[in-house]
Amino acid sequence: MPPASAISAAAAARSLRLASRLTPKSAPLPRGFELSAVSTGVKKNAALDLALIHSTQPCTAAASFTQNLFQAAPVRVSRTILDTTGGTGIRTVAVNSGCANACTGVEGDKDAQTMVDLACEAVGAPKGAGLVLSTGVIGQRLQMEKIKAGLVKAGKGLGNGDEGALKSAATAIMTTDTFPKYLSRALTLPESGVRFTLAGMCKGAGMIHPNMKVHDPTTASATRPLHATMLGVLMTDAPLTAPAATSALSHALGDSFNCISVDGDTSTNDTIVLLANGLAAPKTTTMSAADTATFATHLRTFARDLAAMIVWDGEGATKFVSVRVTAPTEPAARAIASSIATSPLVKTALYGQDANWGRILCAVGYASVPGGVALDAGAVSLKVRSNGGELKLVENGQPKYPIDEAVASKILAEEEIEIVVDMGMGSKAQANYYTCDFSDEYVHINADYRS
Repeated sequence: MPPASAISAAAAARSLRLASRLTPKSAPLPRGFELSAVSTGVKKNAALDLALIHSTQPCTAAASFTQNLFQAAPVRVSRTILDTTGGTGIRTVAVNSGCANACTGVEGDKDAQTMVDLACEAVGAPKGAGLVLSTGVIGQRLQMEKIKAGLVKAGKGLGNGDEGALKSAATAIMTTDTFPKYLSRALTLPESGVRFTLAGMCKGAGMIHPNMKVHDPTTASATRPLHATMLGVLMTDAPLTAPAATSALSHALGDSFNCISVDGDTSTNDTIVLLANGLAAPKTTTMSAADTATFATHLRTFARDLAAMIVWDGEGATKFVSVRVTAPTEPAARAIASSIATSPLVKTALYGQDANWGRILCAVGYASVPGGVALDAGAVSLKVRSNGGELKLVENGQPKYPIDEAVASKILAEEEIEIVVDMGMGSKAQANYYTCDFSDEYVHINADYRS
């Protein structure tokens, strides 16, 4: 195994390159939103560790939460607030890093609620008009005195329209991330002609295999797409009702945050929040069906691009891998893609640039396919491709001997790789999953996480 210092130097160089390529130089905020980021002292070395988001106007809100049995206190508290408010009247979101406030019992719930109360007080919002997100070490209590002082400071530091605020806030919610993940886009609704802004940030690099439900406060249940903690806050000044926000977020997650995997571990804290204050069209209360559908499409693309940053920045990753599967049903295709994306043997082979394609078929073969769908091993086709070329490895269940190892090596030497599986049998349903390789650096990071 190479020395940790050498691996980390390579990872640092890659991080700088990815940040420059994937994040925007300018990141305007939607109308009415203001953000701040401070250091509370929870993290070492005075690193930013608390972000505060505020809207000058009440927002409709939608959120998606982890299905892990040990849901963290901020997940439970935020879900309850959405049930109480019906997803309306939300003014602020507080996000801390360094401590997940998970597996902390009744006291943890009290701390999360106190964070909400303090955030509302810091921005002058009514009590209960805020949400809370946390990430960091599981099983430790929040240092509430530091959090309280930090929220007061963050409230005083809010500044509307500061284009650097989104980057600073994205930095404050990082844990093992190597660069802040954020985007901002100006878009147009076709029927009304309304120009709106969509901005967002997320974090995550390890403990990434989200399996979230989009929470529907009108039924106290959820509509469920398929699935270091993953957190994200999406903000817009588009005029969305609470049901429209919930529907748009559900539509977006199926091809974004719920189809990424770094290590197959689903966090206790995974949360995505969508806030919409309507200031792009203050006289509009309900968008037309055409505009609503267009917004949902924009949000889906936006969320996918944000989620991809998490995979690019996977702990110790050197490769970004798209897994594309065609199968008789969409749930079957998704289950197979997930099985490939989470296989340690597939991921280590990718790191070693080893065309060990039998590992991919093995992962296909043990996938937990729902719905009793019958699959035929004799109908499967497999190929890999990248900027280095394309290589068919299996066609209709038969290996394409002889495998050209030189071409395979050239394909796998690229940083971005695509694995394509067709289950045959006239399959037309498709699913995508995004993953990365497993490297030495991943082991170093997770062996030393608390030190």
